[in-house]
Amino acid sequence: MSERKYLSGTQKRKLKLQYEQELAKCRKVTSFFTPQPSTSTSNNSTGENEVILKSVKNSAGTSCNNYSLTVTDTIDENMIKDEAKQISLVTGSALLWKQPALKRLDTECRHYTRDLNGATENRTQLIQKEAKYVTVFVKVHLLLSLITGCVLIPVGKERKFQLILTFLEDHHLSILDVFYYIMFPIYALLSVRLPHGLLYLVSHAKFNVYVCLDFIQDMCSHYDNKDDNELLESKEYQDVIRERLIFVVTKTQNLIKVTNCVSDICTEMIPAVVISGFLMGLSAMSFAYLGDFFGHWCYFQNFVWCFTTASVLIIYTHCGQTFENVTGKIFDVLYETRWTSFDRSNRKIFLLTLMAIQEPRKLSFTDTVSCNYELGVQSDSSAARIQADVATGPEEVSKREAEVPNTQFEKELDRRNMDLNKGHRRE
Repeated sequence: MSERKYLSGTQKRKLKLQYEQELAKCRKVTSFFTPQPSTSTSNNSTGENEVILKSVKNSAGTSCNNYSLTVTDTIDENMIKDEAKQISLVTGSALLWKQPALKRLDTECRHYTRDLNGATENRTQLIQKEAKYVTVFVKVHLLLSLITGCVLIPVGKERKFQLILTFLEDHHLSILDVFYYIMFPIYALLSVRLPHGLLYLVSHAKFNVYVCLDFIQDMCSHYDNKDDNELLESKEYQDVIRERLIFVVTKTQNLIKVTNCVSDICTEMIPAVVISGFLMGLSAMSFAYLGDFFGHWCYFQNFVWCFTTASVLIIYTHCGQTFENVTGKIFDVLYETRWTSFDRSNRKIFLLTLMAIQEPRKLSFTDTVSCNYELGVQSDSSAARIQADVATGPEEVSKREAEVPNTQFEKELDRRNMDLNKGHRRE
């Protein structure tokens, strides 16, 4: 059995004195955080208080500075770059709000376009070649979009920008993280759905213009061996030409309606595109100015993201420019038609068709800056006159022309006839 040791009286007094000294020091420190009456103190106590106060201020200032730097770095590194990147993805997927408009556009295009079975062999090969290119681009771009969404999944410190998930990280189930990560590839795939749909529809409209060009070029076929004066008196020839002109007018009006529908939908999407572009620009600027904070993986993320976005802009610019060039050829092909063999009624429809086609339609972002994307032709009063003349008949048109011989339209018709005659004479 070990003997129990007891403290002597001297040891007890020493421990009590040390305890009182430590308690006095604690009271001096806590006195700064409680209101005290103004009393005169000695110089020594004042010096001790100042030292303690400075130490408290320095420690508090250091903590605040560390917190401020941590918050600032988090905002600079994550909130500006990654949040802008994610919001731009969400803005791109927000174009799905226009899904009813896309469905309406698809219905309009299918209603006003026709099958491509009537094209010539050369034109069919060209259409199949371009359609193959479009299909390959869409498949490759879908795969690229999926890869982009996977690359944009936040890893490491980038996960801090989702503050709510960081706060709940210790409480929510791990399965929520899986859905959170899957969100990025899904957003990337959904954001390119609408551009791919518009690309297919514009390509289909362009292929219909190809077929229409072949039809216009063959408008006067099977009558090459006959003289213009003989054809001018032939009722059979004039009836055939009238039917073919009506077909051209119908295709032109359908093209006008489709392009107007595309223009309206694109105009409605301009705000979303502008917001998305602004956020992408903000993200790019923050990345350029704060590049020292980021790692190599962030550079790869931004490269893949920008490349996917730029590919959409490039294919849209190419498709829009080629569509503009194709629609512009309609006027040239019509101008080279053998129009001198038409009678007055058919010639009037022919000239009105030229007037309706020669005015392009632009999709403008502002009054001064317009997108270089010519979307077909513009519907005007001349198109209404074409439909009115087609709805009436050659006899009614002739009667109306005989009743009003000196109208402003007749003067314009005579002037255009003279211009066309001069052009043929030069040739």
